[in-house]
Amino acid sequence: MIAIKSRFVILLLFLLSSSSSSIHLIHAAPSSSSSSTFFTPAITYGASSVFVEDSALYVQGGVLVTRDSVTQTFALSLNSSWSIHYPTYTKLPDGISTFYSPGTLLNDGTTWFIIRNNTQAASYNIQTSISTPSASIPPFNNMVGLRAVTDATTGDVIIPNGYFSTNLSSTYTMRYTPSTSTTTPLLQSPDLNNLTFYAIAWSNTARAAFMLGGYYPSAQSSTAGFYRLDSGATAWTKLETTGPPTARESACMVPASNGTKLVVFGGLSTSGAFLGDIYILDVATSTWSKGADGGETRARTGHVCAVSGDKFVTWGGEGALSVSDPSKVETVSVYSMTTNTWLDQYLVPGSAVPPPPPPTTDPTSVPQAPNPNIPIVAGGCAVGLVVITAVLIWIYRRREARLRELSSLMYAQPSAPQDVDEGSQLEDVPLSTIVAEKVKEEEAKKSSNPQWGAMDLTEYHESSQMRSPQSYQGTGFQSSHSYQDEALQRQAYKWPSPPVGQVTPEAEEMQLLQMQIEREQLLSQHQPGEGGMQGLAQAHDRDTTNSLRSPQLYRPKVDRRYLLDS
Repeated sequence: MIAIKSRFVILLLFLLSSSSSSIHLIHAAPSSSSSSTFFTPAITYGASSVFVEDSALYVQGGVLVTRDSVTQTFALSLNSSWSIHYPTYTKLPDGISTFYSPGTLLNDGTTWFIIRNNTQAASYNIQTSISTPSASIPPFNNMVGLRAVTDATTGDVIIPNGYFSTNLSSTYTMRYTPSTSTTTPLLQSPDLNNLTFYAIAWSNTARAAFMLGGYYPSAQSSTAGFYRLDSGATAWTKLETTGPPTARESACMVPASNGTKLVVFGGLSTSGAFLGDIYILDVATSTWSKGADGGETRARTGHVCAVSGDKFVTWGGEGALSVSDPSKVETVSVYSMTTNTWLDQYLVPGSAVPPPPPPTTDPTSVPQAPNPNIPIVAGGCAVGLVVITAVLIWIYRRREARLRELSSLMYAQPSAPQDVDEGSQLEDVPLSTIVAEKVKEEEAKKSSNPQWGAMDLTEYHESSQMRSPQSYQGTGFQSSHSYQDEALQRQAYKWPSPPVGQVTPEAEEMQLLQMQIEREQLLSQHQPGEGGMQGLAQAHDRDTTNSLRSPQLYRPKVDRRYLLDS
């Protein structure tokens, strides 16, 4: 019974789950006629980036936490409001594979200049999303972790340690002129040689490039050095500032307020710790001010960043939780330089934060608006589910009723004997005839099977008398044989023969005759209401226990209810 119930419950749950899954899949299916799309890029570190204030932050390439490189290109909006939990991205045609590759936005404001594979340059137009290979740059230093910045005055590209002299086996700062595809080496102090993973930014107000920190591969240590290269100058100058950031590598630095300020965030410390601190430099006074720490969820290295108005925005990178617990990583972080607080939203005046996009598990998928036919399909599925459930319940109840019927037939108790007419009589059989037949029958059994037990002749006689329907007349006694109901219990047992010599056939016959006489006397003295059939039988048992029931012939009693119909 329990197994049948379990099977029906399991079948019902399976159908319910199948129907729910079908509805869910239909709801998640994209529509080709959708007018709005959503895109979530894969999180990378070491990507190349440029930004246009009040427009967008553009990101290309980078490496996943699995160390696989990608060519994805996208834009993070800086001209509309969004939440850090679902920023507004725009997917762009794939560009080139980059990893800590130098890149900068040229003076035309549309050409994104990137050096790929450390020797070849490429140009990516952020308006047309077209990538065009550029001429080879043979003197370029084959090192990872170099950065580039555009001299807004001359239009040249500045790359510290980007120029390698094979004759002198020395590195220099490269000045690359895109209009002529020519390179010029610039002298730099010995403490800048072979420095990588530094941060660099251009200040329009100061008309100079600034470089912070970096990593020395030979010494395997980072630095806190801060340097300045004025436009048209041929060498870097080391600066002394107030309250500078600690030594770090792979941080990001961007100009703010037209270059009157520089913002530095994150990076990797000399000890290898991920940093989440933020510093803002006042260029005019060379004074740093430390902002609110971003904490473990924002600490990162190899990230990209931008500034728009008084908001600092950073995306991607690798942090302490990137592998251990990526769900806690804040992929996009926004900092207000006015209130010195981290924000949950990027707000643009006159622009409202859009609602969250539909959920998606594929970081490169483009989920779209739901199909308008979904309510109709879902309604049909719901009706079908109701019909299936009703049929299953009907089948289950029918089976239950049938099982109860079978169970009642299997385990039903025998019913009590029914009343019979008083005039119904059975033919009386002489006692001598019964005894003679029984003796013959027992002798035949003994001769054919020595182990066959001899049944008590008294019980046989009692059983024969007991089977008379007159023994049951309501609750009274209407027959001379009604006291014999208990004897019927004994006739179901066959007992071993008594030991040889203990009870002879002659003695046994005499005992039977004597017992019959005693019982007839009891019957003649019996009056209704004096104990009934059961009491009379018990009286007889007490009188005959010692004479008839030897230890060898003792029988356990059984419940009469299962013998009355025998």
